[in-house]
Amino acid sequence: MTAIMLVSGVGDDPLGHAALAAIGALGLETRFVRTVADFPTGTARVDLGTDGQPSFRIVRPAAYDAVVLSRFDLDYLAAWAPGWLYSTAS
Repeated sequence: MTAIMLVSGVGDDPLGHAALAAIGALGLETRFVRTVADFPTGTARVDLGTDGQPSFRIVRPAAYDAVVLSRFDLDYLAAWAPGWLYSTAS
């Protein structure tokens, strides 16, 4: 199996299509990057304050909030036994 596995979601929109193409162009596996029709592709908003300091806001809800994996997908990931897993789920 590959060393890096992304589990995420993109919207069925131009930004999501571009993100999938960019992920694939980097040689990363897209098997678990779901296209989610009901949510837009996630974005981050960066604003500069009057002091020049940036502030960041993750725009939600987004497609990565609505990723659904099947039992088969979960079994596959469990068998892969990753060294670490990062989740933004609460």
